[in-house]
Amino acid sequence: MAEDGAGALTSAAIPRGVPPPIASVAVPSEIEHRFRPTLYSHEQRFTLDGDTLRWQDSDEEHSTRLADIVRVRAFAVPSGMGPPVRSTVLKLRSGQKVKLQGSSYVRFGVIEDAGATYRAMVEALVQRVAASNPNVPIIVGPPTVIWIFWLATLIGAILMLLVGALVFVSGELPWQAAMAFWVVIFFLPRLWRGVVGNRAHRADPMHLPVALFSNEQ
Repeated sequence: MAEDGAGALTSAAIPRGVPPPIASVAVPSEIEHRFRPTLYSHEQRFTLDGDTLRWQDSDEEHSTRLADIVRVRAFAVPSGMGPPVRSTVLKLRSGQKVKLQGSSYVRFGVIEDAGATYRAMVEALVQRVAASNPNVPIIVGPPTVIWIFWLATLIGAILMLLVGALVFVSGELPWQAAMAFWVVIFFLPRLWRGVVGNRAHRADPMHLPVALFSNEQ
């Protein structure tokens, strides 16, 4: 009878039509991410185990405690026709920089998407780094040099279109040049998003932007 009463009480506590709560799933302590950064490099394997990050490049093994990471920068920049280039750069207390990528080169012309393990690794890594030292800056956005390059490219594209429009109005623009301007117009929105949406800023380590892991330009 006690069991029937407990069951009735539980059913009454949950409103009809509302699904019962789902038990939280614990994030595994050890997370692994593999990728090949270039066509001419060996596969790199990163393992996040508790408060330690280990990585292997060829026959060399390295490791660092998360407390020795002094800055984290994650960004995704347009790559032209393909998916964005997703990267996370860690700066260690020693000054060394360690880079993770969200894609892996298989062979010439073939790039494998490693986004699933990349996202799991980066999100867990950022959260654990912030937990070990809340003062570590978590930066979302490319380095200033890359952002300035995209800004200069955008300004150059706009100036090219303005000059082309003036020449077109004068009737001196050949059709071959007009085709090139259509290519510039096609890439202009991507350049704009790369400049406006990728300005570096500090982010909440518990809620990283979804755009960091998206395949959309």
